[in-house]
Amino acid sequence: MQINLSLLKTLVFALFAFAVAIAASSCTSSKKINYFTDLPDSALIHLPPLAPEGRVIENGDLLEIGISARSSEAAGFFNKVQGSASSPTAGTYLVDDSGNLEFPILGKVRATGSTADQLKENLKKLVTPYLKEPMIEVRYNTFKVTILGEVRSPGTHTLSMQRTTLFEALGSAGDLPNSAKKYDVLLYRDYNGQRTIRRIDLRTKDVLTNKDVFYVKHNDVFYIQARPSALAKENFGYVASIFSIVVGVLSIAVTLFRN
Repeated sequence: MQINLSLLKTLVFALFAFAVAIAASSCTSSKKINYFTDLPDSALIHLPPLAPEGRVIENGDLLEIGISARSSEAAGFFNKVQGSASSPTAGTYLVDDSGNLEFPILGKVRATGSTADQLKENLKKLVTPYLKEPMIEVRYNTFKVTILGEVRSPGTHTLSMQRTTLFEALGSAGDLPNSAKKYDVLLYRDYNGQRTIRRIDLRTKDVLTNKDVFYVKHNDVFYIQARPSALAKENFGYVASIFSIVVGVLSIAVTLFRN
């Protein structure tokens, strides 16, 4: 009988030690959960200027384009939505699978591979024979990023149409919780004919000076993994419930043996 009680005590102690080990594994230093931990300890930090890269038009983009002129009512004929020279109305144009836009009078115009400014200059040249002092407006009508994994609000988010930063992208997903691997974020990018996967460490200040990371591109996909300790903590409730059941059963067994 004494041997059985000793064995039961050993099992209880082992289960308790296992639960403590899981709880301890969930503890971590702030360097794993904070952003930019390598910044100097200063009230004001000067970062180098970071020139944004002009977004390149891709197949499937929606563009708002308005064509007007200072002294010609004919400008309205170039727009999908009719307007006047003094009050032009921009229309929404879809870049087709061949990379073209289709305009009244002008027909198909190549867009893919150009920036908004480059397309604007090209359109200005094309309408100059018809209009005096033409004015062109080109704006993006779509900017989406997808953020998956260990974030508060995973999914596809619509952001600022012209330019978006990493902060805005993460903010749209409710920011990263402490359980996220801020030191191992995966960025999948399919842009301008190139497909890449980049690993990002959000704990370092390098992301603030790298324009390929700091400025998010249309259709970027971020995947945030959970830290191992966070997974252990998630499973802790399940382990704790099993532990409680086992302890209860053992307690009943000890009582029965004593009786």
